[in-house]
Amino acid sequence: MFIVPKIDKDNFDNPKVITGLKEKLEEFVEFDNIDEAKDLLENLEAFLNSNKTLARDNPVVYEEYANILNILKFIALQTLPEKEIVDLLRTKLLAAMNYKIGVADKLDSYFLLSRDIFIDDQSRKTLAKALSENQEIVGEMAIMLDGGKEKAEPRVGNWIRDFARSFPSERRLTHLEEVEYSNQSPNFSKLTQLNKDILLNIIRIYSFLRFPARRDNGVQETGHRVGRTDLFKGEKPRPAASDPVESLKKKYRQYRSARQNVLNAEDEISVKVQGDSEKIKRELSLASRNNNKTRVIACLKLMARQGTLTRALSDNPAWFEAAADYISNKYSRRYSKNDIAMALGDLKINSETSAAISEFLQYLLREKLRLDENTSALIGVEIGQLMGGEYQGVAYGNPDNGNFEWEKNKIENGCLVSEIG
Repeated sequence: MFIVPKIDKDNFDNPKVITGLKEKLEEFVEFDNIDEAKDLLENLEAFLNSNKTLARDNPVVYEEYANILNILKFIALQTLPEKEIVDLLRTKLLAAMNYKIGVADKLDSYFLLSRDIFIDDQSRKTLAKALSENQEIVGEMAIMLDGGKEKAEPRVGNWIRDFARSFPSERRLTHLEEVEYSNQSPNFSKLTQLNKDILLNIIRIYSFLRFPARRDNGVQETGHRVGRTDLFKGEKPRPAASDPVESLKKKYRQYRSARQNVLNAEDEISVKVQGDSEKIKRELSLASRNNNKTRVIACLKLMARQGTLTRALSDNPAWFEAAADYISNKYSRRYSKNDIAMALGDLKINSETSAAISEFLQYLLREKLRLDENTSALIGVEIGQLMGGEYQGVAYGNPDNGNFEWEKNKIENGCLVSEIG
């Protein structure tokens, strides 16, 4: 594994250092290592700021470092000030596309951190405008705008104009509408498959920023954050109503009305994988690496329906190790290292119990996606219902306080088991 050195005048132009930094970028993207990316970003910026003549004296190496900086910024995008995000979307977006960074999910996290609906709406407009001004090239042939009246270069901003005029909608496109655009647009048909994928990702980012469509009751049609009914807002549960049971019913209704984007993703993935369980697992791995909440949940539901979610830990060593680390940290204050080690040893053999699957789901939804207890448990309830049997208890609505919660587990006789037997 490459250990990032402190970049200085003695090693900055060493090809091994530059190659190692690029390998580190791929690692950061794969595991979404925001903190490490931020640290390296600050290290490199400090070096470049203290060596102002590098661009003039060694332009080739300077360009390498400038590209590395841009990718680091995209990885840590949700921590950046709006001004820097504007610059990235306006001038550097294709770099993120080439590294397959989930920019829409990064932006979603950025808006979650703002927690201010007015600022959120203003930022969306500002960032959508920056994206529509992007002059980077996608494709090699000129495109025709305004029904063939205007010939234009295949720049991102012009592609967005083509898209906006093809679908002058005030809501985000469904997956089927995206397919319709890609099939009907004569400009789109000229692209290679790689550029088609890139352009669709850019359109989704633009659509995410431009069309936060709301219904009359304030629920966003696509399931993204609006008001207090969003599936992924991640806020703490509000105080229960005077009737906890009615509060549970209300929260479940709100959850179901705010999940259209998950249903769309299920349809898209189902068409893509054609029932192949291994492909669904790969989709889940990719979505979790990109912190794509919508696709992670969609994949989990598809696996639950297939009956393959019970084998998630036994079939995937990487998932088992991640869940084991989560369990070790979670129970470290309640149990000794020896007790935890015994429980994990048993878990390798008995990885299909409801307690094991509950902890795996909590790792993905709470630890990885950073969803709060109430939101993640609501998703757990639905997944448990799809799985049936003992798994229906992995999460539940607590009639005493009106909140949704995960089942409580414990370590007993060297095994991880449910507290309620």
